[in-house]
Amino acid sequence: MKTVHVGGRDYEVSRARLGGYLAQQCAEARLEDAVSRTDESAVCEMLFSILASTIPATRESFDSAPWQGIAEAISAVRAVNRIPDSNRFSILRFGQKGHVVPWDYPDRARILWVHQLGRAYGWTAEEILNLWPEDAIGLLQEIVADEQFDNEFVHSLSELSYDWNKQGHGKYRPLDRPGWMRVHLNPRQVVTRLRKTGLPVGVVITGDGHGDKQAPTGN
Repeated sequence: MKTVHVGGRDYEVSRARLGGYLAQQCAEARLEDAVSRTDESAVCEMLFSILASTIPATRESFDSAPWQGIAEAISAVRAVNRIPDSNRFSILRFGQKGHVVPWDYPDRARILWVHQLGRAYGWTAEEILNLWPEDAIGLLQEIVADEQFDNEFVHSLSELSYDWNKQGHGKYRPLDRPGWMRVHLNPRQVVTRLRKTGLPVGVVITGDGHGDKQAPTGN
């Protein structure tokens, strides 16, 4: 836990629950858009929203605080709200942003989380937004995976999922899976092609700390 100084007051920065985490992520996305448009007013508004997602700072204290203090506070908020061991979640590492629907609006991400988790588990919005973010991410990943499996089953029942030849034999065309469901998380099992000239020269220190393997010279 870290203490930051904003507008003449000290605040202890502790991790936000899912509600605060989603508020921060929404503000971060809108901040990026405001910066790209050079909208100074929107930039200030989103910087305050990032702070307010985690500490109870008022807009008055934010407006009167020196920018150095604001920058340090925002840095602390971002650091404390990082997802622990986020690499364990395939959907975070390899997931792609979905297309923007015509009915999209700034706070829709929070509503979608509540909708998905509430529909699956019957929880209230208050219960969902009080989850730790990493727990909610793990649950949501399983929900999306189950939906994919259900879609694959329905897809397999349709004749349109088969390529038929003139003899009347059909070859099944599996439903595409999203990238995060196809890439294995274990880095030891990821095979990468590398030119021989790019290999290191000399003794290679392996992950277990031993250096008993001689690398090719590349010649």
